[in-house]
Amino acid sequence: MRHLKQCLILLIAIIWFMILIPYFLLQTSFGANFVADSLLSQQSPYQFLIKNIDHSFANPYEITLNNVSILDKESQQHLLLAGKVVLALNKSNPLQLKSFDYILIKDGIINYPQTIKATEAIQANLLQLLNVEVMFQDEHTLSMQRVNGGIKPWSLGELIDRNKDFQFHFTIESLTLDQFTTQSVVIEGLQKNQTVFFNSFGGNINKGFFTSKARYLPDNSWLIDELQLNHLNLQTSLSLQELQNVTSHWPKMNINYLALLNSTLDSPELKIERANLVVRRLQHNEDKWQLNNGNITFNADNLVWQEELFTQPVIQLSGQDQRLNIDKLITSWQKGIINLSGQWQDNQLSLDQVAIMGINYTLPESWQTYLSDHKLPDTLQTINIKNFRVMPSILIDIQPEFPMQYTYLEASGNNLQLAANNQWGLWQGKLSLKAEHSTVNTVTLRHMAASLDIQEPKGDTTPDILVSMNALTTDGLLDASGKINLAENKVSNAELSGYSVDPVLLSRWKLIDNPPSDNNFILRVDGQISPLNLNGTLALKQLNRTLLYQVKQNHRVTN
Repeated sequence: MRHLKQCLILLIAIIWFMILIPYFLLQTSFGANFVADSLLSQQSPYQFLIKNIDHSFANPYEITLNNVSILDKESQQHLLLAGKVVLALNKSNPLQLKSFDYILIKDGIINYPQTIKATEAIQANLLQLLNVEVMFQDEHTLSMQRVNGGIKPWSLGELIDRNKDFQFHFTIESLTLDQFTTQSVVIEGLQKNQTVFFNSFGGNINKGFFTSKARYLPDNSWLIDELQLNHLNLQTSLSLQELQNVTSHWPKMNINYLALLNSTLDSPELKIERANLVVRRLQHNEDKWQLNNGNITFNADNLVWQEELFTQPVIQLSGQDQRLNIDKLITSWQKGIINLSGQWQDNQLSLDQVAIMGINYTLPESWQTYLSDHKLPDTLQTINIKNFRVMPSILIDIQPEFPMQYTYLEASGNNLQLAANNQWGLWQGKLSLKAEHSTVNTVTLRHMAASLDIQEPKGDTTPDILVSMNALTTDGLLDASGKINLAENKVSNAELSGYSVDPVLLSRWKLIDNPPSDNNFILRVDGQISPLNLNGTLALKQLNRTLLYQVKQNHRVTN
């Protein structure tokens, strides 16, 4: 009996020895290499390296792997480099080595592949990351630095498996998606029924910050419930068209609420200082942005567009069906104010009213060439103004060959069409002008009044403009009328009458070279506008007789 007892004690000791020897060997470099090479790498498309394995009876269900490396044998790309990986065994089934209570990755780099080659899925109730860098690349490049947080539950597979429900929460020191970078990011949400809910997504951008709440829907479209950006300072070398091309590749998107506050934009064509923008119910689909029965409110300290400075602009827009309503647009410009309202629909801009007050504007030198040669975009095929008004303003044309200045200028117009078929021009309507004081190529005029009646074109013809004008000169009175066709570059039935007017006016206005000295005349001509080439007659009233001269090409006068 005593001998049997000793044998049992010896057997138990041997068993414990056989258990403890592998236990301690596994915690050595030899044991770690054996596990990595023979148990993990041999039957896997990945090469595993583990420096050592730790285990403590204080936490019996935890296994710690130190200095872990996982290498894709085919691409020779490291998928994981980690200072520490903690595997928490499932307490209900600790021998199941593919299902864990949690997995902790600390101080590492994860280069997430587009496809996972593992034949059997590894899963955990929680995947936790501490100070980890994560990179992922397909058609977009995603890089995240110093990631802390977790996903529960988690299973090895696609980065986002749309068929599984899970929760996630991360803090990220720096996140870069393609060329877009943000810092101090917080992401919290869940996936349920193939919809990803971003309950909170925010971070810092260019000395500003943003907060948002959004949903990524099963059809791969986005529903952004709320997006607010504060103190954003965006500088870009891209033109407005290039920026639009960037957004044209975006997926279908619905934005319920967008706010851009105290922000600045600096691009080659457009500069905005301290802007506030609030948008409700904005939709992006098939390369187009539109308001889905929503509205836009915008204001800024300064806006520079096409080298023109607009101060304190306020814009209010609303969308209804396929129409964009300009409920309000008011801004300071050239020491005055512009105020307008109207709507845009079917590539046509129709303005109900345009009011310009107190501006002091100098036309660019090449303004005529710009209007004749510049085609408007397809989104502005026509421009119509129902009511147009200019209140006392100053307008200056600095063309050296024919400078003009109109002081205390006023204007009113009705049913004006300023663009047709993407081309600037005077296509339809009536316009009246008057100026207290004018200087037209060194000729001084007072109380000038003019009217333009743009005739509706017939068929495919271009419109004729009936023009009339009268003004006081230094000593006399001018009266003029005629018909102009800008598209055909011609003037017809033009008549200019001068009563006690210095005839030098005719040469200064380049109508006639070396005119007679009589100050009572009637000039009747037809011809070409540019370059000016007129033919007709010049009648001079001298006492009881009238002298008639012929006006021929090159503005010569023959008796």
